[in-house]
Amino acid sequence: MATSFVQAYYPIEKITAQVRDQWNILLWSQAGDPLPTQKAQALNLLHQDVCEEYTYSVPSDDNIFTIAQDFTAVSVSCDRDFDEGHPAGSDLGDVIAFYSVSCYPFIRSGQKDTYDWTTQKEDFSDWFLSRKDPRWSPVYKKVSELSSDDMVLLGPSLRHSCLLAKLRLLKRPSGKGAFSFRIGLTDTQGKSYEANRISMDF
Repeated sequence: MATSFVQAYYPIEKITAQVRDQWNILLWSQAGDPLPTQKAQALNLLHQDVCEEYTYSVPSDDNIFTIAQDFTAVSVSCDRDFDEGHPAGSDLGDVIAFYSVSCYPFIRSGQKDTYDWTTQKEDFSDWFLSRKDPRWSPVYKKVSELSSDDMVLLGPSLRHSCLLAKLRLLKRPSGKGAFSFRIGLTDTQGKSYEANRISMDF
């Protein structure tokens, strides 16, 4: 039995980027040891993930882990002109989609509202989404359209390492050859996490 849905929080130590193919970039979070109980309980209170009048029944194989950081911004830029409207170094948020999942809508509803994955037409086929748990809702927007609520309790985490999100190019760059991408995330404490630069050939 538990008094919250999230059972443990793993603080991110770094984020790494990986090219999946010419359209998709995977963002992995590498985390340290779980937060101590007092800090975890503070995050449960922050997320309103507290069952004061009842306990949440947790099957032995269904413990929920997530990352400790919530985010406020995602930035993506390129070392070359992406197209006429996106010169080198400019923000590419309007031509890149962000895919992830979050349990925040479920928690915010008092653990009542679940998501019907049969209605989702976008490609959430990556292994971290393959279970399509109705307690986790999809986060799918252009990077430029993400709100702070969209970036709360992203995951789900597999303890020390998890696929945090997928970035998908919505169009190809106008040029040919290698393009180097810079990806950064900012958490609610103002700390920045910059992934390793990656190169994609077009």
